[in-house]
Amino acid sequence: MEECLQELVHLEHLQSLKLSSCNWVTPAPMVHFLRQSRSQKTLKNVDLDSIPAVTNEVLRAVGQYLTVLERLYVGRCFLVKDSGVRDFVDTFEGQCLRELVFGRSAFAWSTTFSRDTVSYAQLRFGPRVIVKEIIC
Repeated sequence: MEECLQELVHLEHLQSLKLSSCNWVTPAPMVHFLRQSRSQKTLKNVDLDSIPAVTNEVLRAVGQYLTVLERLYVGRCFLVKDSGVRDFVDTFEGQCLRELVFGRSAFAWSTTFSRDTVSYAQLRFGPRVIVKEIIC
């Protein structure tokens, strides 16, 4: 899977990326893809559902490099914590974000971020961004 991310770096007009349930990738290649992608200015929709490699660092890289992001789905990524979500919210500079969806497992409430953090995201982004929390 990491080799696939290396190949995706070269695509120039990628608009949507769905990596849900990719268990064979580690955080470093994901950050490298986000940092080096030629699609940084075109990637609008990113689905990171159920990826063990999604960490606070990966989420930070999404916010830092994907400046035209419109929709981000972060579901059941158990290594993303309150600090990572708050860091994403505080450092994201894109103006196109319209929807931020957090999904969590009904059986893993304590292993993920808090409802206060979801509320913090909504407060910081304001009415232009819909922040949703869903139970998967």
